[in-house]
Amino acid sequence: MEFNKSISFILIFVFMLAVFPACSSQNEEKEDVTWAFKSNEHTVSEGSYILFLYSSYAEAQRKIQGEEQNEEKDVLSSQVDGKPSAEWIKEKSIELSKQSLAYKQLYKENNINLNEQEEEEIKKEIEKSFDSSKKYLNKLGVPDEDFKDFSYVIPKKNKSLIKALFGKSGKNPISWDDFLNYYNEKFVGISYTFDNTEEEGDESNKPPSKEALDKSKEKFNAFAQDINSNKKTIKEVALQLFGDKATDEQKKNPPNLKEKAVVTVSQLVSQLSQETTDLILKTPVNKAVVAQIENQQILIQREDITAEAKEKFENEDTKVLSLMKSEELESKISSTVESMKIEINNKLLEKYNAEYIDNKSKEIQKEISEEMEKQNKENEEGKENENNEKQPENESNQEEEKPKSENQEEKPE
Repeated sequence: MEFNKSISFILIFVFMLAVFPACSSQNEEKEDVTWAFKSNEHTVSEGSYILFLYSSYAEAQRKIQGEEQNEEKDVLSSQVDGKPSAEWIKEKSIELSKQSLAYKQLYKENNINLNEQEEEEIKKEIEKSFDSSKKYLNKLGVPDEDFKDFSYVIPKKNKSLIKALFGKSGKNPISWDDFLNYYNEKFVGISYTFDNTEEEGDESNKPPSKEALDKSKEKFNAFAQDINSNKKTIKEVALQLFGDKATDEQKKNPPNLKEKAVVTVSQLVSQLSQETTDLILKTPVNKAVVAQIENQQILIQREDITAEAKEKFENEDTKVLSLMKSEELESKISSTVESMKIEINNKLLEKYNAEYIDNKSKEIQKEISEEMEKQNKENEEGKENENNEKQPENESNQEEEKPKSENQEEKPE
């Protein structure tokens, strides 16, 4: 499984609920629907399962309708990965629920708890924030406590868990050499500059001619040679490209220069292209290369990122640690799930299913549309009333000015 999927399980789909009381009467024990999954003292609450279900529904929706949300493709009547969507959504929700129990078990085994400072930070974050998704999820049936865990508690606990497993003092610590090798393999540092004064075509947005592009490429190749022979720095090149119009502040920070941007290789591919990324990766550290992007020459210098890697290693950067150990963490979660005896509340799973999410989502969307329409109508009425209030005042001013104008006309020349 790719990291983006496995880490999303860490950051999104783990929830805690401390108490799940069973309801009983004097003669007959009533059915407990406050939980969806149990394993010893660990529980997936009703609200947490709704969140997993909604997340699975949203993932299925993206697969079916695409990123542009083509609503002509109905979710429930479609298939996902060769299965009916409702079946796929249920299986995915169950998988996430079991994984959440495994994470809770790992929290316990590694003594992961929030300290007073973290609790206070969460309290302050909640007080100053307004999250529209919270309101949406509340309407789906997700209580505030589960949303709090989803948005604030779990991210903090996951960082502590990653450090406890793979940090410098963790159970399976990563060495500096391994960290640096991975960082240099998966991340790249670049500085780049461009000429924003070049001819970009006429007013019809006609692209530059081949002659203009060749001339620009020749100029940029000469700049790259200057950098590679240590005659100029990339900042000096950027200032030369920017021209004499630079202010004192711009001379310190040229607008056409981006220095030491550190990104993942995959990000670079998505932002530029595979061809340009390969060109950068073949370039030695502190050397420059020229790439053409959308009819514009870009001068790119590859940077040494050892200092950044050292800082992240010392600070036990959980993003990098998670990337490095994603497969190991996934394996640990899977083995933990297999070792747990998990009880499933099938009645609750029957109550909350893909159809429930589909219907509720449509109801909420309709409600949101009606609220927006009502708000727009109130705004228009408010503007109309405001204009009506101003109109008599204007008419009164005109009436007062009119006699004055007539009197002026009666005066002899």
